[in-house]
Amino acid sequence: MSNLTEERIRQDLIDRLVWKWNFPSRLLIKERAIHQLPHFHQEGLKEGLPKDRRIDLLAYHWQKERLMPLVLFECKYAKPDKKAFQQLVGYNHWIQAPYLAWVSLEHEGLYRISKEGLIYLGAFQPFEDLCKLLTD
Repeated sequence: MSNLTEERIRQDLIDRLVWKWNFPSRLLIKERAIHQLPHFHQEGLKEGLPKDRRIDLLAYHWQKERLMPLVLFECKYAKPDKKAFQQLVGYNHWIQAPYLAWVSLEHEGLYRISKEGLIYLGAFQPFEDLCKLLTD
């Protein structure tokens, strides 16, 4: 396994998000430290954020003229395992995206966070559909 392979997985995902599921490319942030994410800067919420944690990919959306996290993606070479999935959930403790997604060579999965826990939604969905689900 190499980081180069994970970068290819991430780049392929970005291409599909933009061209297949209509995610605006300007709303995709890749490989950024959590404390550098745009929604923390607009809110002035930088205290207590980890400086040593980096996300793979985060999709944003606009909600009432505010930039808000939509989907936090984790890109790995291997199948999802408990440790990596816990990392994704742990990162989201700070980010607060309503959706989490796992992407590897062999598996993709989209999850919605609810009061009952994680709900598996299956395959990825178009950007507008995910945004609409938030208001339903």
